[in-house]
Amino acid sequence: MFESIKKTPHKLLRLINQIVWINQDLSDDALFKVSKIQKLKFSYALIIIFACLISFANLFVPSGQQSSTVAKVFISIAQVPVFFIFVADFTLHLITYHFQNKEKNLFKLYLKFLLSYYSIVAILCILASINLISVFANINAINQKVLDFFNGLGLVRILRLLIVLQIFAPFAIIFKVFKDQSKVLLNIFVLVIVLIVLFALVIWNAEVSHHNSQVNAFIQNYASTHNLSFDIAKTQALNEPQYPQIPSNSVSNFGDAIYFTTITLTTIGYGDFSPQSSTAKIIVIIVSLVGIAVIAIPSGVIAGSFLQQIQNKLTNNTNKENKND
Repeated sequence: MFESIKKTPHKLLRLINQIVWINQDLSDDALFKVSKIQKLKFSYALIIIFACLISFANLFVPSGQQSSTVAKVFISIAQVPVFFIFVADFTLHLITYHFQNKEKNLFKLYLKFLLSYYSIVAILCILASINLISVFANINAINQKVLDFFNGLGLVRILRLLIVLQIFAPFAIIFKVFKDQSKVLLNIFVLVIVLIVLFALVIWNAEVSHHNSQVNAFIQNYASTHNLSFDIAKTQALNEPQYPQIPSNSVSNFGDAIYFTTITLTTIGYGDFSPQSSTAKIIVIIVSLVGIAVIAIPSGVIAGSFLQQIQNKLTNNTNKENKND
């Protein structure tokens, strides 16, 4: 079947290709007038946008929260067409992918599609609707956890929404900026991740070491006061009211260190964590200064590229107007 599709360009498939692929150049192979194709493409984009927005209705009923039966029924019914829309969307892109990629080997062709960014997003969007099974069948607790996991994939639909928004010129410019500067932004992202991990390790080590030194100092003082050995004092001192406790706003594990370093590097600083040791305080100052410099780089790159794209678009529009005149 796929071989016949590959060798015999079908008009319907060509038309579908023009409609469903957002970045398809309509001037290359339009079966109808470009204006008609644009209307169909816009209508298709609205359907996908509608499906994405409706799919977020699940978020209005958090897991474990009581809600009215009417709301649950409405949300469940609304998810049914959403599921089929995403299945149809994936299928239409699959059967028209040979127009986008000139790979002659069909196995490699569709393998490339299945491994593509769009395909992965589309598949995750479909999997996010599997929780509809619980509406039509009795599900035990274990299976319900699995369905809840797939339901959490619904956030991936934000990516699908962003993809289809490229049909609008402002969003297309923004996406082109990120695509053109992807290498620079990726390098900066990797640098930020490395900095976060390294600084988090230093802060975590400094905070834990600081707390351990306080504990050891208290135990030694307790042992000398009560004429006890360190090991015995270590056990008895645990019941003392003055025994040093880890403050609630202190970094006590690596996960907290990652979180604290991230919000510090991005200069957000919610204030839910604060450094206790002198070493950690110095590191926080360094992280903040590094964050100001690092975050400013992608901001400048994106802003400069965005202005360049706008200038190019204005130039192209001017050239088209001059040709028409």
